[in-house]
Amino acid sequence: MNVKPQRIHNDRAKQMAIKKGSFTVEASLIIPLVLMAVIGVLLLFFYVHTRSYLTAAAAEAALLGAMEENRLTGSGESKAGERAGMRLRDGFFTGSLPEVSVTCGEEIAVAYHVTIGEGFRYASWELEAKAAFPLIVPAIYVWRNS
Repeated sequence: MNVKPQRIHNDRAKQMAIKKGSFTVEASLIIPLVLMAVIGVLLLFFYVHTRSYLTAAAAEAALLGAMEENRLTGSGESKAGERAGMRLRDGFFTGSLPEVSVTCGEEIAVAYHVTIGEGFRYASWELEAKAAFPLIVPAIYVWRNS
């Protein structure tokens, strides 16, 4: 058997070139999927953060309104609306500001409604955060719950 060393080297070089090419093709198919998964997880993080932020803001505004309703000089609905708007100016960072609605009856209810991810065609989520507190007199509330 007369095999030339040059031919063996060329065959190995061809095999290595084929392996490098197949890795490039596989990577070009996998990288977009990985990027889509990372972007999806980031959008989910923004959704959870925004939901918890707005729920806490609604609870804070509703509680303040429920306590202010029994003061002689204050209106619980207006105080809750002021606080709800103030919380939006402090730290809300998605594309559009939420719509705020405050209702007053036997309880003060604050609700936020916002669309997250409006720039993406199929990845936008509607989010609604609500909180409600019955009208309370702070001194009696503390006395009953202590």
